[in-house]
Amino acid sequence: MKLYLLLIVLAVTACSGVPQTASNTPENVPIASDAPVAPMLIRFGSSHGMCIGYCTHEYVLKSDGLVARRKGGGRGDPSTHPADQEQFVALDKATFDAVMAKLDATAFDAAPDVIGCPDCADGGRCWVEVVRDGKPRTITFDCSTGSEQLKPFTDALLNLAAQVKWPEAAQEGQ
Repeated sequence: MKLYLLLIVLAVTACSGVPQTASNTPENVPIASDAPVAPMLIRFGSSHGMCIGYCTHEYVLKSDGLVARRKGGGRGDPSTHPADQEQFVALDKATFDAVMAKLDATAFDAAPDVIGCPDCADGGRCWVEVVRDGKPRTITFDCSTGSEQLKPFTDALLNLAAQVKWPEAAQEGQ
């Protein structure tokens, strides 16, 4: 019975998530794990309440490209902007790395969740979500004034978004 209890204690200890150390290294040096590191995920977008046409734009930045979506709606004739649209813009590693280099994690973590008055007087609502280690953090700000703390990063993201070439919306009266 004592052996059985000892095996249970050893099994629980082995599975407790405490990093293992190599026997020939100092105790505080963990053994390298083959477990994949959770990738960072970047989402961003904008919406405008007093809009006609495609009023919401959403983007997901991945290491190989940018997934872009725009949603029809707003105050206009729905037949002129009928369907949500999606595109993929391929990015090379250098472009992706250049954008990610603009992310100042300290400034992002220190920024308030809401900056200014998003979508007041239809300056639009812009947002950036960064997911690190499975934990999302979203910061929302007025599109017309931006965020000084995040400006290098948000400017880089907006430059990527500008690379998306959307088809022209149907013209009224056609």
